[in-house]
Amino acid sequence: YAKPAEKRQIAAEYLVLLAIIAGLALAGWRFGYLGALFEVWGVPLLFAALIANVRGWSEHMLTLPGHPLTQSRTVSSNRLLSLLFVNANYHLEHHLFPGMPWYNLPKLHQLLQDEYKAAGTYSYKSYLKFLADATLIGVHGLAPKHVRLPAHLAAHGNPRP
Repeated sequence: YAKPAEKRQIAAEYLVLLAIIAGLALAGWRFGYLGALFEVWGVPLLFAALIANVRGWSEHMLTLPGHPLTQSRTVSSNRLLSLLFVNANYHLEHHLFPGMPWYNLPKLHQLLQDEYKAAGTYSYKSYLKFLADATLIGVHGLAPKHVRLPAHLAAHGNPRP
């Protein structure tokens, strides 16, 4: 938990950011480039936020606490995304060995496959597959009773309401 002084510092930082954004928007409106500002800054920002949120959600949501191999997940995805994420998609390996250089995380992932299978580790080869499963299970990991879970999800003991 943040101390009161830290909370004030965080609030001040957000106020400064808000003032900068408001200043840019006001200048864009005043000088007639608000549309261009939105196209070159706003649209990419929305796209980047979507990617960051999907990646962030895939790292820890719908996992089981209590064991280092089930508290996080890896989405190995493809080489291009791995390169763009600087292998941050190998999030479980990063948690297990935080000092490991980013370029060795895929090799570590391969080395730990037997341990992962024994522990029931969450691992995906695709963000789309993760999103499909997350949609099926729900934001809080509570699949409705009428939803038949695929074997790879039912095996992890996903709770139901």
